[in-house]
Amino acid sequence: MPTFDVQPTFYVKAVAVGVAVVIGGAILWALFNFIFINLGLSIFTSAAIPALAIGYGAGESISASVNAKRSKGLAYIAAGSVIGAFIFAQIIYSGRIEFFGLIVLAVAIYTAVQRVK
Repeated sequence: MPTFDVQPTFYVKAVAVGVAVVIGGAILWALFNFIFINLGLSIFTSAAIPALAIGYGAGESISASVNAKRSKGLAYIAAGSVIGAFIFAQIIYSGRIEFFGLIVLAVAIYTAVQRVK
């Protein structure tokens, strides 16, 4: 099927978009953590909103860059970009990794993977 026929050039495009998601997502995630935690708002707000936005955005942007193709390789790229954004956001903000943050990360990965699988 043409939807599942993913050429190597599509993987190159997906990796490039995934790297952009890692950089932009990490900045967004760290910014949310800085703003919401320093304002004294809940950990839910500072973890859930950017995580779900990055998960959905990663899946959609990778899907759009490869003309809505679907494959396990694209799912790995989408999941890796969300994980990379999480890791770099923790490095930028140097915040603690909470258990709830890991749960939200798992939901964000699931969301990203469902967009391209």
